[in-house]
Amino acid sequence: MKWDRRNSRDSGLESGGARPSAEIRWQKTLLLHGEADLLGADTPDHVAEAWAGWAPSDFFRLRAGLLRVPLGTEFATPEPDLPLVGWSFSSYLDGRTDVAARLEADPLDGAIRAEATWAFGNGFRPDGTEISAPQGSLRAAARPGRLLGAGEWLDGWYAGAAYAHLTEFEDPLVLQNPLRNTVFRTSDLDGNGGRWLHLETGYARGRLAAGLEVVRGEASGVSRSAGGSIDMDQLTAWTATAAFSLTGADREWKGGAWTAPTPRGPGGSWELALRYSNGDMDRSLFDQGYTTYNPSTQEVRSFSALLAWRPWKGVRFATGWVKTIADDSLSVFGFPGGRSSVPRQGNDDRDSSYVFRVEVAF
Repeated sequence: MKWDRRNSRDSGLESGGARPSAEIRWQKTLLLHGEADLLGADTPDHVAEAWAGWAPSDFFRLRAGLLRVPLGTEFATPEPDLPLVGWSFSSYLDGRTDVAARLEADPLDGAIRAEATWAFGNGFRPDGTEISAPQGSLRAAARPGRLLGAGEWLDGWYAGAAYAHLTEFEDPLVLQNPLRNTVFRTSDLDGNGGRWLHLETGYARGRLAAGLEVVRGEASGVSRSAGGSIDMDQLTAWTATAAFSLTGADREWKGGAWTAPTPRGPGGSWELALRYSNGDMDRSLFDQGYTTYNPSTQEVRSFSALLAWRPWKGVRFATGWVKTIADDSLSVFGFPGGRSSVPRQGNDDRDSSYVFRVEVAF
């Protein structure tokens, strides 16, 4: 990592993660999956996932256990398969891993996909913050080109929507930028319910993969400092991503996620990826004292770029840049205190950092 000179973290070598996994398959029907997180930075008990799956047919599956619960394509894609490093604000806002049961169906050769999930509220957010609110969600997506038989060039187009209902909303909200600098954090909310709406569309075929995801959420019945309650109904984020394989590899959209490109040829594959993400949080969270203007900012945006080389399957060398711009000064970006009425001493509301990353999977 080469952090911005104002960043609170020190440049140098960092360990990104170590996750051994194991699977047991019985014929095509039963699957047991477990994945440990040896570092444990983002998983409270060093367990990333642990679940059992049953597939009585080619298009019908049931899973139960500690599952990732995605409402969009980015968070459904395993992080090593993403075209960029880290998650966007959209995934941080409504993504979770939880003890859950999920029913999945994708008939018509994957032209339609639907899943229903009940999460019991014994999990954690992408940054590792524990959550306790149960959540029921429905996610559906379609590939219109495949449904209409419109030809190969439209086969990669997909569109989808997800809705999640929370029976309570007492957990904190946390946003981090793709390099895991915290730019928004609340205390526990005293909400009596909540919801997430996640809309997306994209294209993944051949050398091109692109996607747009929009999230809008609400924490309802949150206690006010002066008594009574208020709905925090402006919890929003949106993300646009594009990736282009310069040589020798293709991406697909399959099972609600992007697949990793498979290198072909002696030179492997090169991929260039870009992403813009914006997060905009309800001002009432500041007004009611659930957070302050440092460590949080009401609105934040990030720009990411990554050039990656995969010499063979399971190995990626990548170099990238992430620029983050916040509406307010943050200590993580060099601001010495809270929000100030005096002019800023430098650009402590923004950060420009670089990463060189080596990934090996086997």
